Amino acid sequence: MALQRRVDVVPSSSATSETMTEAEWMACSDPEPMLEFLRDKASNRTLRLFAVACCRCIWLLLSDERSRIAVEAAKRLANSELSELERESVHREAGNAFLAAKTPACRDAHAPRTSGCAAARAALLCLLPDALEAAASASFQVANAMRRLPGCDFIEEFTRVRLTQTQLLRELIDPFAPNTDGRV
Repeated sequence: MALQRRVDVVPSSSATSETMTEAEWMACSDPEPMLEFLRDKASNRTLRLFAVACCRCIWLLLSDERSRIAVEAAKRLANSELSELERESVHREAGNAFLAAKTPACRDAHAPRTSGCAAARAALLCLLPDALEAAASASFQVANAMRRLPGCDFIEEFTRVRLTQTQLLRELIDPFAPNTDGRV
C-alpha cells in the first residue's frame, strides 16, 4: 500500500499552495511539476546538481569545449567553489558557444532546432543564477536535444528522456523523508 503523506509547499511566486502526495511524486512522468513542487523545499545545490546530471547525459552532444566547461562550472557552483565573477565569465563563454551552435533554422525559429543547438543551450542554462530555473530549463533542453537526434521519434524520445529525468530526480531527492532542517 502506497503512503499518502502530503507535503504542502507555498511557491515564492504566488500565494496558492502546491501539493503533491508521495504517490503522485512516485507516479509523476514529467520533472517539471516535480521541480515546481520542490520550490523553496530543495536546496540550490541539489537542484543545480540535477541540472548538471541531465547535461552529463548529453556530454557527447556538447561539441564545443565552452559548453563542457559550463557544465563543469555548474557543478563547482553547486558546491560553492565558483565565484560570481567566474560564473558570469563562463556563462558568457557558454553563451558564445550556443550562438556558434545556432543554425539558420534555429535563428529563424528563435529556438533550438538541432540537437547540437539544444545541447549547447542546456549547458548555458546550467549556469542561470536561480538553481530551480537552471534545473527546469536545462533538463527541458536536454530532452529537446535528444529528441532532435537523427532517427529518433520526436515525441517518444522526448517522453522517454523526461521519464528518465523523473527517475533521476527521485534518486536525488525524497521530499517525503524525515528531515530536521526542512530542506532536501
